[in-house]
Amino acid sequence: MEKYLNKDINMQIKNGVQLFAAILLFGCASHTSDPILASKLQSFDNEEILDEGEVYRIGMIGRYMLEPEARQKVLHIISGNQEYFSKRKTGAFQPTLATSTQALTDLGVGQLDSSLGNTLGSAVAIGEMAYYLFSGDGSFDEVSGFYLPKIFEGVVLDSPEEAQQAIIELYTGDLKMGLSKYGYSVTCIHNCGGNFAIYDAQRQAPIALESLVYAPKRVGIVVGVDEAIEISADDKVSSIAAGFEVNWLAKHVHASRVVMLADPVLNEDGSIKLTPLPEQPQEMSIRGNPRVQYTDFHHKIFKEIYSNPYLFYGTLDDHPSRLYFNSNVYRITFNSQADGFNRKLIDLVPERTAADFVQYEGQ
Repeated sequence: MEKYLNKDINMQIKNGVQLFAAILLFGCASHTSDPILASKLQSFDNEEILDEGEVYRIGMIGRYMLEPEARQKVLHIISGNQEYFSKRKTGAFQPTLATSTQALTDLGVGQLDSSLGNTLGSAVAIGEMAYYLFSGDGSFDEVSGFYLPKIFEGVVLDSPEEAQQAIIELYTGDLKMGLSKYGYSVTCIHNCGGNFAIYDAQRQAPIALESLVYAPKRVGIVVGVDEAIEISADDKVSSIAAGFEVNWLAKHVHASRVVMLADPVLNEDGSIKLTPLPEQPQEMSIRGNPRVQYTDFHHKIFKEIYSNPYLFYGTLDDHPSRLYFNSNVYRITFNSQADGFNRKLIDLVPERTAADFVQYEGQ
């Protein structure tokens, strides 16, 4: 019993500390002259997800945000109900956790008896399941990645390099479109079209002041894109999670990243200063204010970037903890539960916008 009482303790402490801090600061949010602080204290509404299938599919996509036991249960539930997920039947399914426990035991010793094989479905190979079940010792604070079909936007992707390039172009297009929507111009300043590109975003139109609480004047943005790997023909779980026939996915847990820095350090000519990385002088870095992370600017641009069924990003470091995927922002309640991704975050209209902070330009 003690095991079950304590398994959520880390998540509870983290949520409790974040909530307590928010309560202490909330009263100041409407009066602060700091748009960053006001932005980070914005509230969200919650919408419960009633479709169990969606809960577990999102759980599969954000599985590394879950603790290992919950991660294993998510996989088993999806694997044991492939017909339900694939055909999206309206009838409720009943995952058997007793069978799940037995399946994990069998996998741990490298065997799968015939009765369990029928339960899990012959389309999922032991090797693929072991990969999903046992990679990683615990939850990750951040996850990111992508899924791609064999044919993407009419182009056949025959190699990992072609798949990665398709993802680079997807990131680039959605980033530029999202920033443009909020009144920013975007210019690539390093490694354009590559898997580690740097962008310069500058506020141009007043729309940013009207639709954001925090609208930084200038932001340096680094976009890194992971390698692509081809999945096994036996892996049906990734396709169920993504909602289409997946052929390519990201190689690592969190190597497709979008990092923002406000007020980047500039050269004398006004351009963003690029600094060679010590161990990789061929790659460049930038410096700036990291407080832009987890503001409403960051949140809304991420909603634009991850407005498709191919890219995803999740974090336990923000409050509420969330995962961006396919135009939705999913909230994770407790990451020790297989059905932890059971709510969607809904933006509320802020009491104050960036127009109220135009006099504050020390952003």
